Amino acid sequence: MIKVGRFYREKIIELLKREAESSEAFLFVNFKGINSNQLNILRRDLREKEGRLVITKNSLFQRAFSGWREELDKIFTSETGVVYVYSDEVGVIKTLFRFRKENENLEIKAGFLKDKFIEKKDLEELSKLPSREVILGLTLNCIASPLIGLVNSLQGIILKLVWVVEEIRKKKESVQN
Repeated sequence: MIKVGRFYREKIIELLKREAESSEAFLFVNFKGINSNQLNILRRDLREKEGRLVITKNSLFQRAFSGWREELDKIFTSETGVVYVYSDEVGVIKTLFRFRKENENLEIKAGFLKDKFIEKKDLEELSKLPSREVILGLTLNCIASPLIGLVNSLQGIILKLVWVVEEIRKKKESVQN
């Protein structure tokens, strides 16, 4: 017969592994010195960007993430939380760094982005990227720009034809009078 505590820990480890496999990215943060009110605000902001903050014991994280990378041993040294990212990686990273400006106690340690290990400095660089909506807008502008130029050129030709016809009409009217 399995003990309840052990069963509970095994289920948590299973959940942590499943979340890591189903997410696009996951990041490790140190939340020491941040009160529960601030953590709830962070959780709400992350939820808006399709992210999720999970906090549990480091020993459970170590068991769940064993075999990922050797660097993770250095990460689980103090209070650690994992932020799972489900769609907008840059948006979640920006949210974390924005929260960090307001609460200096939050430390963003490292993470995995599509199975690639990313250090803190690389995460900072990603946080400086424009948001997904801005990038999509710029891309759409690049695609639409030649089409807009073509439409304007074609309109210019038609307008010139209309002007020429109008001038011819005015000349004919002046000759008739």
